[in-house]
Amino acid sequence: MDSIDRKIIELLKMNSRITSSEISRQIHLSVPAVSERIRKLEEGGIIQRFTVKLNREKSGILLVAFIMVQLEKPEHIPVFKELVLKDTRVLECHHIAGGYDYRETWNVVRCDRQPSVFTANRIIRLDPLPHTRFRAGFTHSAETQGR
Repeated sequence: MDSIDRKIIELLKMNSRITSSEISRQIHLSVPAVSERIRKLEEGGIIQRFTVKLNREKSGILLVAFIMVQLEKPEHIPVFKELVLKDTRVLECHHIAGGYDYRETWNVVRCDRQPSVFTANRIIRLDPLPHTRFRAGFTHSAETQGR
């Protein structure tokens, strides 16, 4: 991967629907050359997929919740991973170091109660997850474009 590939990636991160023609114009490379580079980036696994960015408010997402999870026993890891993969609200789950084992990021679309009660009840019901800490982002303060 060279500096031209990095420029192409930056443009695609800003707008995954940008045309090869527009990329070509911006980086001063032919359209076939741009298309070939994108193909190679995909085949090499550097570009895994092209996605969309949703407007949280307009798509009905009430908040983004950050949940810290501490598993009681290492044997609970397979069950935990299965639960995370099945739950469509979970955007990300990262294995972390420190006082907790995992950090989940959730989109909470709707709930009948206070978000903290809703999430705490969901977590408490999951047998292998006895130790959790709940944090929620109620407002959107800053987000980087294309990272």
